[in-house]
Amino acid sequence: MQSCNHPSPVASPSESEAQDEVPISSLSEGGQFVIWSLRRWTEAARLRQPVEPILYASHHACGAEDGAEHFDELMCLLAVSAHRKIVVRCGCFKTAHPDEMALLSILRWVQADQWDLAEEKLKTMITGKLVRPFLRTAATYVHHLNGAQLRLAPTASLKVISR
Repeated sequence: MQSCNHPSPVASPSESEAQDEVPISSLSEGGQFVIWSLRRWTEAARLRQPVEPILYASHHACGAEDGAEHFDELMCLLAVSAHRKIVVRCGCFKTAHPDEMALLSILRWVQADQWDLAEEKLKTMITGKLVRPFLRTAATYVHHLNGAQLRLAPTASLKVISR
């Protein structure tokens, strides 16, 4: 299940949870970057380390350097306003937890200008008064990802079917 010594943020997934998990390798490059950023930010916060060095370096390396501060702001908003514990896994997991996928979906919907879907999902996760500030910051963050050509939409999974 995991190959590091970090404590698991969740117990072994239930059968229904495991079905909802998505292999990180199946995500778009932008989706993989967001999941990695979620995990690095959370790990740094858990260890009470500064998030800036790794977050800014990684965003700079992918061409979205100005996005790092907006990502940090999103995570801070999430940390102080979540209705419940949001599961963000250690970087060693090869699958994304449903909570991680929910956050990625919110950013995908913002990127696709599907604000109603993003707002509806976000309201299940954070305090209502902070939904709009979160979405405004998410829009700015996604703008920087767009500038770096990091699309969050799922990649097509095509199969050849013989008749």
